[in-house]
Amino acid sequence: MDKHISVIGILKQSGKFNIVNIASNVLAIPKSIVIAMVLAPKDYGIISFLGLWSTYAALIHPGLLSASNREMAHLIGDDKDSEAIRVQNIALTSDLLYSLIPFMVILFASLFFTEHNLRVGLILTAFTYAITHLAACWRGINFVRQRFNLVAKADLIQGVITTMVILILIHWMKIYVVLIAPVVGGFFAFLYYCKNGKIGYRASFNLAETTRLFKVGITFSLLALAYWGYQLIDRTIIAGFMPLNALGIYSYAAVYTGLGSIFLRDFGNVLGPVLW
Repeated sequence: MDKHISVIGILKQSGKFNIVNIASNVLAIPKSIVIAMVLAPKDYGIISFLGLWSTYAALIHPGLLSASNREMAHLIGDDKDSEAIRVQNIALTSDLLYSLIPFMVILFASLFFTEHNLRVGLILTAFTYAITHLAACWRGINFVRQRFNLVAKADLIQGVITTMVILILIHWMKIYVVLIAPVVGGFFAFLYYCKNGKIGYRASFNLAETTRLFKVGITFSLLALAYWGYQLIDRTIIAGFMPLNALGIYSYAAVYTGLGSIFLRDFGNVLGPVLW
């Protein structure tokens, strides 16, 4: 692996993610308009409320992959691929076992909601979390291995399929297609990784190694939770203290913000595994 850092190379690779993210955001605009035209503000609020559940479930984790991915990048750079796979498999096995907890928590939480759309929505959200988490794990490992072309294609597949499912079925399935579409998009992205982005995964559990990775990764996990908790504090407060239709109106308006941060974010994401 080339150990020299090229700013031009990083710009080229991050540019691919810029294109994918811009395409995803461009697709999100007509998607959001169509959803808003078909669904009532309350239904849009339900989607946003369930999105918070899914987002926080993804953010609250032991940080095992955060630690292992950084270690893997260093090991791969030193041509210690077998050791990198060993660390990867131990971290991924423990992380997948942990992911059963938020999955079951979301399912259990659905029992405490009387409104039909919220109850069914939470059940669908649990499965959305499960499949998107799988895709995210394979995405992260391929990203660490600097397979940027593959990851960009998978991102595009996931975004396009999710959007197309919503646009095609929104008039028939209403709110439910918005909840099911991410499962379909995540599933096809995961299939793409399984076919084209093989990572050599074999289940492997090692308590001592898992504990070591946890001690390193929990700091990254808490920092990410603090950052995204701050980013989501507006929607979280609205969801907690205001009606769902208010959350829906606010979330719809928020779709059109944040485009300016795409370029810096993607540059930083590509720079990370190169530096590690």
